Parts: sequence; C-alpha cells; structure tokens
Amino acid sequence: MNEEERQKNHALAEKLISEERFAAAMVAGAVAALLAAAAYGIAVSVWPLSYGFAAAGVGLFVGLAIGFLGRGVSSRFAVLAAIFTFVGCVVGNAVAQVFHIARATGTSPLDVMTT
Repeated sequence: MNEEERQKNHALAEKLISEERFAAAMVAGAVAALLAAAAYGIAVSVWPLSYGFAAAGVGLFVGLAIGFLGRGVSSRFAVLAAIFTFVGCVVGNAVAQVFHIARATGTSPLDVMTT
C-alpha cells in the first residue's frame, strides 16, 4: 500500500467515524431486541425449533438494526449488539416459558404473567 492509498483510507475512516450515531444504535438495538425476543419466544414455543437457530435470528436482527441505524464502525457497536442480543435471548426464553406454562395449565399467557 503506497502513501496515496493510505491517505485515502485514512480519510474514508475519518468520514465513517464522523457519521456514527451511537444513541440511534442504542434505541434501535433495544427495540430490535424486544421485537426479536417476542418472536423468539413465540417461535420456540410453537415450533420444534432449536434455541440456537432462534438465538442466531435474534443476533442477526439486532446486529442489522444497530448497523443500519447506528452506522457504526467502532468496536463499541459490536459490544452493544452483543449485549442486546444476550438480553433479547434471555427475554425470549422467558416468553417461551410463559407460553409453555400457559399451554400446560390451559390458561392464557396473560394470566400466567399476572400471577
């Protein structure tokens, strides 16, 4: 890589870093994690789906939302996506358990959550 290419790459990196939006990435990640968690819980309780595939779907959805709306290239965006993916999977497991308990007891999921 010669000096001219190095300067072009440096200018491009500065431009990409200046366009990062961490606050938007946090909001997008939180919303995506909640939506994906609901889908995760419903999908796992309805279909004989592997938890690993559902978790990968949560990670994909959260990562795309953070990447698209946050426009991040720094490693903090990857850490944020990992945290929201973990939270989404935990909440998704809780939603799946609510549906399993509701099915076993013959009540609605809302009744299970309120008791």
